[in-house]
Order: sequence, then structure tokens, then C-alpha cells
Amino acid sequence: MKQIIINVPNDVMDITIENANESEVAKIMDIAQPAQPTQPAPSETVLTKRELEIFSLLLEGYTNKQISNKLFLSIRTIESHIAHIKKKTYSHRIIDLFKYAREHNLF
Repeated sequence: MKQIIINVPNDVMDITIENANESEVAKIMDIAQPAQPTQPAPSETVLTKRELEIFSLLLEGYTNKQISNKLFLSIRTIESHIAHIKKKTYSHRIIDLFKYAREHNLF
């Protein structure tokens, strides 16, 4: 008899396996593994220099219009950059960008 304890976030599974060979144990272990996060680590999230600049200005409280005037770009261009930033950071709203920045110690 083999006893395996698997730590899963917010839970612990205690599995007792009787008369299982090594390959069967391996299959059970593969099934019991927690799913890998779909969001890349911050180091894997690559924002362009311009996106970082716009992200920084957003975090400072600038509006799209103010960013547009400051960087001499159209509002539509700013909106496109913000859309790319949201996509890359898995954010849906501006407030999600603030949360992302706080959670990943950005700026």
C-alpha cells in the first residue's frame, strides 16, 4: 500500500493506493496535478517601450486625452495601445490594470 499526499492550493488530497504499480501511480499523479495558470508570469509579459510609457501615465492618473497630448499621438492610437496592454495583462477594465501593476510590483 502506498499513501500519497498531494498539496493543492486551498486543499489537500490524501490518496491511498493499493496494489498499484509505478506506471499507475504516475498516471494518478498526472491527473492529480493542479492546472497550470494560463496567465504568464510578469517576466513573460512583454510590453513595448511605448506600452510601458502609456501604462505608467495611466497609473499616474492621466486621461487618454492627456496622454495623447503629452505624447503627440492620436487618441485612437492611445486607445489601441491600452487595448494591447489589457490583452497582454489579461485585464478587462482600467481598474484591472491598477490591480495588475500592484500585484506585480510594477512602477
